[in-house]
This record gives sequence, C-alpha cells and structure tokens, in this order.
Amino acid sequence: MPPSHRLITGPRAALELALAQAVKNAKASDPFAAVTVLVGETLLRPYLRRRIAEILGGHVNVEIVTPGELAMTLGAPTLLAAGRQPMPPLVDPVLVRQATAGPPERFGDVVHTPGFENAMIRTLRDLRGAGIDAEALTTAGAAVDDERLLDLATLYAAVEARRHDWFTVEDAVLAADPTKLHGEHLLVHALWTPTVIQRRLLDRLAERVPVTVFLPAVDGPADAATTTMRAWAAAADATWSTVANPSATTNAAHAADATVPSLVSATTADNTPWAPFDGPPAPAETGTTATVPFTPSPTDDTVTVIEAPDPTREVDEVVRTVLRWADDGIPFHEMAIAYRHTEPHRTLIETSLREADVPVYLHDAPTIAERPLGRRITALLRLLDGRLQRADVSAFLADAFLPDATFHEYGGISTAAWDGIARDAGIVAGPDQWRDRLAAFRDALRARHPDDDRPEWATNRLAQADQLERFVGDLRALAERRPENAPWAEHLAFLRDAVDRYVIGAEGVLDELESLTVLTDDLPASSVDGLVADALERLRANEHGEGAFAQRGVIVADALSLRHVGVRAMAIVGLVDGRFPAAPAEDPLLLDADRRDLNAAHGWDLPLRADAPDPEPLQFAGLLGAGPERLAVGYARTDGTADRPALPSTFIRGVVDALTGDRAEIEDFATAAEPWLRRIRTAQFGAQTPAEARNAEEWLITALESDDPATRAAAAGVLSSERPAYVRATAADAARWSTDLTPYDGALSHEALDDLRAMPRLQRPFSPTALENYATCPQRTLLKDILGLKPREDPEDVLRLDALNTGSVLHHVLERFLTELGERGARDGDPDDHRGRLHDLLDEELDALSAQGLTGYPVLLEQDRHAMRRDLALWLQTELEEDDRALADFQERLEAGEDAADGTPLTPPMPFLERGQEVRFGALRPGEDPAAGGPFSRDEPLELPGDGPPLLVHGRIDRVRATADGSAFRVVDYKTGKPRADPNDIAFGRKLQLPIYLWAAARALGVDSTTGTAEYDHFRHPGAGSRIPFHGAVLGEQEHEIRGVVEHLAHGIHGGDFHREPVALHGRKKNGDPDPRSNCGYCDFEPLCHPQREAMRRLKADDPRARFWERQGEDA
Repeated sequence: MPPSHRLITGPRAALELALAQAVKNAKASDPFAAVTVLVGETLLRPYLRRRIAEILGGHVNVEIVTPGELAMTLGAPTLLAAGRQPMPPLVDPVLVRQATAGPPERFGDVVHTPGFENAMIRTLRDLRGAGIDAEALTTAGAAVDDERLLDLATLYAAVEARRHDWFTVEDAVLAADPTKLHGEHLLVHALWTPTVIQRRLLDRLAERVPVTVFLPAVDGPADAATTTMRAWAAAADATWSTVANPSATTNAAHAADATVPSLVSATTADNTPWAPFDGPPAPAETGTTATVPFTPSPTDDTVTVIEAPDPTREVDEVVRTVLRWADDGIPFHEMAIAYRHTEPHRTLIETSLREADVPVYLHDAPTIAERPLGRRITALLRLLDGRLQRADVSAFLADAFLPDATFHEYGGISTAAWDGIARDAGIVAGPDQWRDRLAAFRDALRARHPDDDRPEWATNRLAQADQLERFVGDLRALAERRPENAPWAEHLAFLRDAVDRYVIGAEGVLDELESLTVLTDDLPASSVDGLVADALERLRANEHGEGAFAQRGVIVADALSLRHVGVRAMAIVGLVDGRFPAAPAEDPLLLDADRRDLNAAHGWDLPLRADAPDPEPLQFAGLLGAGPERLAVGYARTDGTADRPALPSTFIRGVVDALTGDRAEIEDFATAAEPWLRRIRTAQFGAQTPAEARNAEEWLITALESDDPATRAAAAGVLSSERPAYVRATAADAARWSTDLTPYDGALSHEALDDLRAMPRLQRPFSPTALENYATCPQRTLLKDILGLKPREDPEDVLRLDALNTGSVLHHVLERFLTELGERGARDGDPDDHRGRLHDLLDEELDALSAQGLTGYPVLLEQDRHAMRRDLALWLQTELEEDDRALADFQERLEAGEDAADGTPLTPPMPFLERGQEVRFGALRPGEDPAAGGPFSRDEPLELPGDGPPLLVHGRIDRVRATADGSAFRVVDYKTGKPRADPNDIAFGRKLQLPIYLWAAARALGVDSTTGTAEYDHFRHPGAGSRIPFHGAVLGEQEHEIRGVVEHLAHGIHGGDFHREPVALHGRKKNGDPDPRSNCGYCDFEPLCHPQREAMRRLKADDPRARFWERQGEDA
C-alpha cells in the first residue's frame, strides 16, 4: 500500500504545533526513531530545534535539513563513487568567467558588464532546477531559429563542459537515492517553491515514505505564493487539513503547555478536493493590505509605526523601541528585526544595537568584503596591478594594519606625511612618476634648504620621501613578480606572500581560497583579482555561531529568513514603496515571455521571474504573525542619499488601515496624531524623550533638543562638567552672536597674540598680497599668510593648468626672455626669432610643470599651450610697438601746442631701458643665488610710511624699467586674470601692490617715487592690452589717505585683530552662494567659515575695529 501524504496549512504558531505533533507521532513506537524535517531556510534549523523541544519537552534524532543538504545526503555518495568531486562554492563564478572569455557574437561586450556573471549563474540555476540541460536548450533554440537562445545554450554547454569533474546540489538532486533518507517519515516545513528536480525527488521519496507538508496560509490572495508546493501535494493525492492558532489566552510563541492534539484539529474534511492554482490573480485581487494578527489597543505600545527622515534614524528609533520592549519584560533573544534588503539596513541595525549595548544575533553575517580585513585585501590587490595610483596607495595606508616587521622596515609609516609628500610631488599614478617626481620633490626641497642650513622638519621630510619611495618600489617589485597566466595554485602562493607581508589576520581567507586549487587551467591575473573579490563578497565573517541563536540577543535577519520564525516582538524596517514589497524583476538573459513560450512548446516548467505569484504579501503576513505581543513597522521618507522623497509602501499603509479602521492616504502620515505613530522630525537627531535614548551620547543630544528648559539646562550641566569643549563651544556661539568683536571672531586675546607673535611668519615682513588680504578680510591673512594654511588638492583632480600655474609659467617665460635680451629688451633682434625663443621657453616651463603633475590631460595642455603662445605673441607685438606709440603720442601733443607739466617745451620721449626682472626687496630665499633679481635688488625689506607700528614688506617686482637719465621709471606687474582694479586707487588697502612697488623701485633706483609709474599689465586674452596705472604723483596727493590705511593695517595686525569680513562689497547670488565679486567669492577658506557669518558681522557693525570695513561698503 503506497504511503499516505498530508498537506497542512495554517498560521505559523499552529503549524509549529502540528509539526511537533507529527514528530511525536513518528516516534510513537520508538522515541529514538529518525525523523527528517526539510525546511526552506537555514534559520529554521536552530529555531525549530528549540521550538520542537519546547513543545515536546525535548527530542532526539530529529534531523532538520535544507533542500541542498538533503540532496547531498542522498546523492553525493553516488557521485563520489563515480569519481566526481563536490564543487567548491567559489568555483562557479570562475567557470562562468572562463566560459564567457570568448562569447558568442550575440552577447558581445555584454559579458563584460557588471553583474553579467551573477545573472548568468542565476539563469543556469533556473535551467538546471527545471531539469533542462544544454542539449535540450540547443534543440529548443534550433526549433524556432532563435539565435539568442542558441547563444545562451552555447554558453551553458561551455560552463557544463568545465564542471564535468565536479558536482553541485542540482547534480546531487538528480542522483539522489531515496533509500538513504534519514528515517521513515519526511516532514516538509516552509518550503514554498521547490524546483522541478526537487519536486521530482519528493515524488521518489513519496513512493517510499509518507510526506507531510506544512505551509502558511492567510486565506487570501497572498496564499498564491505557495502555489508550487500546493500543486505538488495535490498531485501526490495528499489530504489537506487546516489548523488554527491557539486561543487568545495562550502564548502562541511559547505554547509548550498546550495540548498538541487539540490544536491540530482540521477545519475542513481531509478529502477536500484540491483546486490547483491556475495563474496569478488579477491585479485587483493581489492587494497587499496587511492583516494585523491581533486587535491592538489604541493607547498601548502593542503596535508602533515609525516614520523617519532617513534609514539611519528609522533604525535608531526601532532600537529605542526594542529597549522599551525590554523594559516591558521581553528578553532580547525573543525579539527580531527584519529587513528586506541588506543595504543599507543590516549594517545600520547592527551598529545601532551595538551603540545601545544590546546583544545581537546576526543571521546573515556580514561578508568579509564589508569588514576591514576585506577592504585591506582589496586595496592591496589594487596596488598589485602595477599602476600604483597615488589614491590607491594612500587608501591602503589609511586603512592598513601592517605586520610589525613591515611597519618598522620603513621607519614607522606616517600615512599623513607620506600622503602629503605624494600630493606635493604631484604624483597621480605609475612607477615612473613615483620615482621621477619624488626625486624632483627631494631636489627642490634640498635646493630650498641646503645642507648647511637645513631645518629639522626638512630633514625629516627628506627621510620620509626616501622611505615612501622605498615602500612603493617594493610594491612595484612585488607586482613585477606576479604571475601573468598561471594555475590557481601558483597565483595563491603569490597572494600568500603578498598578504602575509602587508595584511594581518588573513589566514582564514587564504585557507578558503585554497579550495580553488582544483582550477588547473591557466588564469590571467585580472581574473584572479575578480575571483578574490567574488570570494570576499561570498565569504562570511563568522562572528556568530549557530549556537548563539535565541541566546545571544536580538535576532537580525532578512525577511525571507524570518518569515517562519516566531518571537514575542517583531520589528520590520524599510517598508518603502518599491523596496518592500520589491518590484518583480525579469531575468535579463531569459525573459518571462521566452520562458512561457518554452514551457508551452516543450512541456517544461521554467519558473517565471516577474509574472510568478508574488511571495511578498505572504512573507509580510508571516512577519506580522511572528511577534504576537509587540510589532513595530517603519519607513524612511528618503533613502538618505537622494533628494527624491520615498513613499510608505502598501504594506505599512495596510497596517495603518488595520489600526484606524479606515483607508490610510499617504498625505495622512504627515499630519496624523496617533499614539502608535512615532514621527521623527527632519531636524531631530535624538530620541523623542531623554528617557528613550539608546546611550549616554544620545541622551545628551535628546536633552539639548528638548523643549523643556530644565532638561536642556541639565544636559548643559553634564556637558559643562564632563566636556570642556562644550563650555568653549557655547561661549564661542554666544560671543559670535554678540555686538562686539571677540576672540571667537578672530579679535585675539592678549595671551593668544603673545603666542602668535612667536610664530616665524609674523616675525618676517609681509608681502603686498598679504596686506591686501588683510584689508579685504583680516581672518584670511591669519589663516593663509600667518598660519600658512592652504587647500590641498588631489593631483588626480588636475584636469588642466590652473590660473595660478598659468600665471607662474608666463612670468617665468617673460623673466627669462627679457633677462637674455638685456637692457634694450625686444627692440633689437628679429621678431621671428623672438617669437621662436618665447615658444621654446614656454615649452621648457610647461615640461617642468608637467613633470610635477600640474598640467592635467595632454589634450587640454595642448589647448593651453596654444592659448599661451597667442598671448605671448600679443605681448611681443605690444612691446615692439611701444616706442612707436610713445613717439606718435609726442607728435600729437606737439601739434596740439601742449607744453610739459613744468611749462617747458615738450621734448621727444626717451625710451625705457630694462633695469631688472624679478627685482627683489627683502631677504633671499633659502639656497637662492645672491645675484637673482639683478643689481637693483635689495636685501632690506621696505618699511611703509605711517605713524603706527612698523610694517615691513618684502616682494619681487616683475619688471623695472627706467630712462637712461633716470628722469622717469616704470614698474610692471604682469596679470593673467581679468582687469579688476581702477587707476590710481588703493581701494582702502585692497590695492596696495602698485604703490608699494613704486616705493621699492624708487629706493632701488635712487630716485623720487613721484617720477615713476606702476602698472598692471593684463596681456592675456580677453583683457590683452589693458594697462591699469598708478602714477607716482598720486602718492603725494593721497599721502594722508595712504598713511592712514597703512597705520590701520599695522595696528590691526600687531594688535591681533583678525576678524572675518564676509561679503563686504557684494551680497550673495540667488542660489545662496557667495557672489564671486565678494570677499568670500574666491576665498579658499570660505568652507571653514560659519554659514551665518554675514548676520553675525552685521551685529558687530558698531564695533570701532569694524568701522574701517564699514566705510569700504559705504563708498563701494
């Protein structure tokens, strides 16, 4: 007589009782009789072991297995006997990669796109699970002349050919021997959609032993998710029974005292005809309205709906809810938190629970790739590709945990120092760049600081550059020893050497990779990198053993794993539209339409992807029924990275429908005021109340956000006593919003000023630009010119020559060109030769700059080179025409009957002769040639006129010219930007450079400054030809104003006034950014300043130290 089979459906708690009764019945004649329980999820193994023991008071010889484990038990012996070996889990991606190395033309470059291998593995798994081999797929493709199917079949066959010596779970299913089943009963629990070959195995087992299937049911459209298993039971002539939950007075999750037989009463006759499911319900029937499995009181904490601004705060509120449940007496191990998608929720949940010091059991442990060890191995692999990108070296060092021997081999690695050196050297990538640019960096540093006068910091920096070069050189040598094409064993030996030298704690990963030594074909190094990356993504950080389940803490798992697990309290996160429930996705390699056609034509049963019955509603119903005492559901209004708002999913709206007894609209979530709704404001970063805070840090944040003054005062008291920084921060905030300039605004205290005066930069003379910076914004001078701060850019971000380097190149070209020509300048010689020489000098300067990595992409460099050649040609033309223009002006004035300024007749103009390039006033730079700047350079700085503290200035004048008799001179400062100054205007000190150059040049030439003219020469397009002068005669006319400005600057600098002056002349653009014409528009330090600096500054307008800048705004 054939065995009898049963199908039992019902809610989770009732199914567990029925399952326990079935185990008990199977052991009725022998308590040691073997029983096999086949389950759909791995988490059910530890859960059901404990659950059945709770119900029955203990059990023995009950084996709980997944379909894959059952297949291996029944089929592996046969396959091993045939000489085949189990395929290591990491091999499958390699075989697919190898098979697609020479893809059919139909797929083309698609095989190289991210995700193709995983998509192919899933498609092949579907085909194998449906019992369809490559030959059958080839026949099906040929029958309809479908090239795409034929190409897929070709790839399928190529993969199968490579795996013929191994076997997988699918092979074990096909080779399974039913007689090897553990016991005389098979209980199938929570297996919703077995594959075709799994169902065939069940058929064979059902011929030998009775099979009882336990499936969840909610008596609605959601039950369509278990159609496959129900159909199998119907075909096996299984009798169908339903079971009901225990009574409301019984704890459904812990009903060990309940009488099992009384709870497993059928509600329909055993022989109720089975109507197989014949397709997905119509859309109207597949609504996902949730059914809450109890009737909550509207005023208690039974159900909580959480609405948060982002996933981080959503999870934090869930953890606070967990803490409230614990206060109510529910143990942590009887709570669970479910998520639908691993990212971002799993890491957020783990982190938040640990911050709250709540024990956690992570069922889906993080992958090695997510842990520091995985990041370090991945970073090392990037360095071994031979490109040695600076960013990769820095990233590896920043996260590295090097073995002691390696660390000390290089003198103790300073990641920040090495990264700074690499940036300053302009290194982007490539071994040659590391060698050449580090050498250039060292040479430049030695030139600035010769051996006989080298400061200690420079000596240390040279040593660090040597260590860095040796470190990178060793990496280069290691990469050169790497096998290009070799069997896996050879690659692994190399990886062991590399990882042992640079990474601590990787032995376990390397041991796992040992399983791939079965790959004897040669593999390219690039494939090895991908294989290791795949392995790191697949290997789990074994931080929580199975034995910790229901003991260690809150169960955290994906919704699929938790849908049949009972706890006392359940939290579900991520209930966002499009995410949970997730939108069904097609298989990109074998669409549902193709699958349906193949099924119809060949009698196959390929599973559909998008058009299959949706498992999400039943899955969610299972989660709702998992925690009969407490439930929390949450969603985030944004995903935390995009501006696009997220909407609550139909699932969470269904919960709200059940709570309110009415249909919930999306807009209701923003206005509802219900005791079960916890809405986290966008501006809220703490808990709702201090008592709910997860830890001490959050208590402080929550208390400071409180509307209760006493609570805020209490938090302030705690911070004041425990954290001195808070006292300083509150004092700074109060001071910044006061009506006086304070030390927190940059008006330094006497103590701070004393420390500042000891700094070398304040003891040295200032540059004209530093004084102009002070007149614009005193704090800019403090940060840039005194403290020496500057933005540090990544060399990789240099796309083309920036404005600063462009100006530097052109300055150097003109300096060298005019120095070579002598005092008559470009008047003598062939203009064509001059142009050729300018081009040669430009190329030399650009080549030198390119060696430092500062010229960007070659194609853009050529554009810049062309533009600079054009600008130099325009400059040369202007130079050659200067004497002609001066003579024409003289003739025009003579014909007009004009006299000279002193009333004497006009005399022909005398040509200006070159008196020096880069004429220096102030000390030489370290290592600089004393002859630099020519005979008119002076070592003494210039003291500016004024009655305040002495204000010394040093600088270099681009070009000094004078007539042969010394009756007139001209100072030229080249500008490569747009003309921005007005003639003869010092602009309250913001344009002091030309007057300072006049004084310095007059002192060097031994003449009166009133006989000279200083000018900005804008020779670059589009301002080419613009010359903005400052006449020496104006110095006398504006002497009182100039002395007043200089005196104010001197008093401010020496008195420690370095307050901010934001947007003194202009406001902001419509989008809120500083107007480029404002003080903040081109300031490197704008991101460091307070966002409300303008409002703060307006409060201080009446401070006497601010009046100088107030006048600038009034006169602008």
